[in-house]
Amino acid sequence: MSCSGRLLVLRTRLLAVSLLAVVLVGCEDADEEPEAPAEREMQFNIDPALIGPSQRFDAFGVQFSPPAGWEALPAGDIADIAAALSGGHEAEPASDNATRPFLVEPLAVYGRPEEGLWLIVSAVHVSDPAHYTAVLSDRPGFATDDFLVDEIRVHQYRVLPDGMLNYKLLLTPPSHSGPARLQLDYLVPVKEYQRLGRTFESSIGSLRRTDSGGS
Repeated sequence: MSCSGRLLVLRTRLLAVSLLAVVLVGCEDADEEPEAPAEREMQFNIDPALIGPSQRFDAFGVQFSPPAGWEALPAGDIADIAAALSGGHEAEPASDNATRPFLVEPLAVYGRPEEGLWLIVSAVHVSDPAHYTAVLSDRPGFATDDFLVDEIRVHQYRVLPDGMLNYKLLLTPPSHSGPARLQLDYLVPVKEYQRLGRTFESSIGSLRRTDSGGS
C-alpha cells in the first residue's frame, strides 16, 4: 500500500475511534463523592525488546513507552484530525443536571496501520473518573480495574467495540491538577490480543511519573 493510502486508512480509522470517544456523554453531579484512591501497586514483567523509546507528556506528569515498531503519526496529521473533531462535539452551556460531552483532544498516535493496531494518546477533560466509569459501564464487554504504577493512579477500562478490543487507561499522577487527564487507548482486533498480551504488559508497566527520574 502506498504511503498516501496508508495515511488515508489511518485517518479514517482514527477518526472513527476518536469520534466514538468524543461523543461519550456523562452527567456532572456536584454532590457526588470522588472515588477513593487506588491502593494496589501493580508489578509488571517488562520486556525491553517489546517497547520503544519513552515518550514524555510533561504537562500531565506522565511518561511511557509505546509498543516497539508502532509508528508515530506526524504531528501535522494529528492537528488536522483534532480540528475536524472540534466541530459539533464541544459541550454547550447546560444546567448542572444536564448531560454534556467529555472533551477529548488527541495528542499523539502510534500504530501499525496494516494490522489495525493503534495506541491513541489523548487529553480527556473529566472532573472525576467516577463520571467516566458511569458512562462506559453500558458498553459491550465492559470491565474495569484501578491500580497504581509508580504512584500513578490508573483507571483501566475494557470495552469491545465491533470486533475490536479497547483498553482505556485514564491516568492520574500525584502531581495532577486541572480538568484534563492523560488517556491511553490501546485498540486492536480481538483476535490479536493473546499475541500482544506481553506487549501491552510491557508498555503499561513502563508508565512513570516525569518527576520520578525514570527513563
